[in-house]
Amino acid sequence: MTELMLTLARLAGAHADSRLTGVSDPNFLIADMYALELFSQLIVEECVSVVLNNSLRTDDMAAIIARHIRQHFEFDN
Repeated sequence: MTELMLTLARLAGAHADSRLTGVSDPNFLIADMYALELFSQLIVEECVSVVLNNSLRTDDMAAIIARHIRQHFEFDN
């Protein structure tokens, strides 16, 4: 996993627990269903952020694309 993905997973509540997994790698994360749902939403929002901060698009077009991304993943914010 990339550093960004690890950061997003931890923000969502994923964590390493060698007592449960038997794996001592701090990047071997476990998560419950709520954390996985939040993790997926954070990924979508990261994509939206990239679109909104892309200077090659007009503000209106970026907002439309961002809305479509959220709707596609059913995160209508």
